[in-house]
Amino acid sequence: TNADKRKAVNAMLADAEWSQWSDRKIAEQCGVSASFVGAMRKPEVAEKQNENRATSNKKKVEECSPTTPQKGNAATARAIDDTMPTSDELLIDMEETQAENAKLSETVEAMRSDDKAAEIAKLLTRVHGLEGRNSQLMAQLHSSEGREKAYAKTFHKLRKLLNAESHADILKAVEGFVAESV
Repeated sequence: TNADKRKAVNAMLADAEWSQWSDRKIAEQCGVSASFVGAMRKPEVAEKQNENRATSNKKKVEECSPTTPQKGNAATARAIDDTMPTSDELLIDMEETQAENAKLSETVEAMRSDDKAAEIAKLLTRVHGLEGRNSQLMAQLHSSEGREKAYAKTFHKLRKLLNAESHADILKAVEGFVAESV
């Protein structure tokens, strides 16, 4: 779960040795993105990420035009890597997108009564862009949940194979194997 991910990252950041690791290395160990670790290590990083995300979403909405066809979900076409946002981040993006979509829909309805066809067309285009973005976020969320389940299965198998009770026990066992093989 997301709570488990936060707990794992917090445990590693609280440890004197592990806290010296890079965000990417901690992220690999905990099955999260490096940006997630960075945000937990330095809360101001999370604030900056949210600002950047809001700016990026605003630009994407503004770039939508009637001549820009919406062709599927580009996010699912690229390979999934460690830079993907977390489920929580995706849910926040989706909620923000839905709220903006609702506001735009209200504006369209108000403008229809004033018969401003050109403005209505522009706003409808923006609404369609937001709906496309929401679809992309949903696909990313489902993909992220799938990755989370795969990591959980892998850790479960490792726990059984290594007779370990926690992620820390798994790390210790793997480090022991590596030390023996050297």
